[in-house]
Amino acid sequence: MWLQHAYDRFTLHDKPHVAKLFEDLWSFGNSAILCVFTSRGLGNQYKYPQIRSLLEAETGLRLSPEEMLAIGERNYALLRLHSSRAGYRQSANRLPQRFHQPLHHGASANHPIDPESFREALQSYNTERGYDDYGPTDAILSKLGLDDCLGIIHRTKSAQRESGTLRGREGEL
Repeated sequence: MWLQHAYDRFTLHDKPHVAKLFEDLWSFGNSAILCVFTSRGLGNQYKYPQIRSLLEAETGLRLSPEEMLAIGERNYALLRLHSSRAGYRQSANRLPQRFHQPLHHGASANHPIDPESFREALQSYNTERGYDDYGPTDAILSKLGLDDCLGIIHRTKSAQRESGTLRGREGEL
């Protein structure tokens, strides 16, 4: 579940999983109304065991690291559900074109982000999260215990066809 090794910063391999972990962790912090600058989650700055201890002292609620991530995942799903209701679609996730062009100097020189690799990583990320183009599916909302949110987003094949997310095996509409 947690990070098991260092990751190559010049590849997107395994990054969707890492992105999800960090988003869930930070989303837990947001749901607990913690200042992101005082509750960093990396290295020797990892404060979440102390935060869980303080939360237990204040509320009597004892959370495991897995429960903490589950809270973060629910919170993040609600954020994406709200975004979807406002018209945002996962297919709008794109990087500015300059990220796909190589830098000429510095530590990242000659390491642009390959557009196809990025698209594949986003697809893998959405699959890992259980999201479609609209965000969290009813299946993932139910899994997260958010049954009262089921059916909030109206998903139609014609809307998917218009957004270009309903594709055949060859990537055609």
